[in-house]
Amino acid sequence: LAVSERDASLNLARLPLAPDGGSPAGPEVMLDKGRVVDSWPNFSPNGQRIAFSSNRLGTGDVWIADLETGRKDRLLLPGENSGLRGQSDWVTDSLLVILRSRGAEAEVLLVAPDGSRSEVLLPSASLSDALVTPGGRSVIFSALDGGHSQLFEIDLATREKRRLTTSPGDKITGVRSPDGRWIAFNSNAGGSLQVWRM
Repeated sequence: LAVSERDASLNLARLPLAPDGGSPAGPEVMLDKGRVVDSWPNFSPNGQRIAFSSNRLGTGDVWIADLETGRKDRLLLPGENSGLRGQSDWVTDSLLVILRSRGAEAEVLLVAPDGSRSEVLLPSASLSDALVTPGGRSVIFSALDGGHSQLFEIDLATREKRRLTTSPGDKITGVRSPDGRWIAFNSNAGGSLQVWRM
């Protein structure tokens, strides 16, 4: 029996960009190294910290990297954690939205990056992603409804939910444009996974 095994790491690096974002503005800086899988990095609004997922202690946990000190701390979450289902997204410099697995299902949490606050925003359900809209006013998430993943939005001030899509086909990873006029998302409604906008 011959077996091929992949043994790889995924490490975080930072690359400064020119103001137009079209070219590098300096050398790449490695933020960590080692035999770990670090993924889904996301800058805080003030650019001083990065939230990311890492398996350095086993299951996928949220870690916070301080770019000034280089320190990385695991964010301790209450209750059972079976890993993460997507990137952590910053609402403000002091609040994160986290989508984590709870067995076969998932839940969306609002969490302070120092672990001092934690609230279940959306209880365990068939969720696949949750992203904060520009300005941090709401969270767009996808959940199973009628046999398809549909996009929904929850207002962070009022906790009111509203459905954004109704058509057949699965919709995931909804992102609102900075001006609030459009939502871009992935959907298989045309037969293959494509980027759509609404």
